Amino acid sequence: MAVFVAAQAVNSELQTTWTFAVLLVVFVVSGLVGTWQVRRFRRLNGVWISGLHRDSPRASMVIYLVGVLGSSVVAFGAAHERLWWLVAVGSIAAGVAFIVSSRDWMRRYHKEHGS
Repeated sequence: MAVFVAAQAVNSELQTTWTFAVLLVVFVVSGLVGTWQVRRFRRLNGVWISGLHRDSPRASMVIYLVGVLGSSVVAFGAAHERLWWLVAVGSIAAGVAFIVSSRDWMRRYHKEHGS
C-alpha cells in the first residue's frame, strides 16, 4: 500500500513516461498480490471473504479508508510541493493504516468464527 500511494503521488506531480510505467507495474503487482491473498484465505479458512458476517469487513474498511485517504492527501499535497520526504511519510502512513485495518479484520474474523 505504501508503494502504491507513493507511486500515485510521484506520478501525479512528475507525469513522465517512467513514473507512469512504475505506476502501472504497481497496479499489476497489487492486483496479483490481492488475488493471491484472497485465494490463500479461502484455502486456509474454507470460506470466501464475501461469506463472512457483514460487520467485520465494514468496520475494518472504515479504519482502512480513513487512514489511507488521509495519508494519501498528505502524500499528494507533498508531491505537489515536491517535498519528497513528506511523500515518503504519507506513503508509510498508508501502509500502516493497511496493516492496522488488516489486523483488525482478522481479529474480528477470529472472534466471529471462534478460532
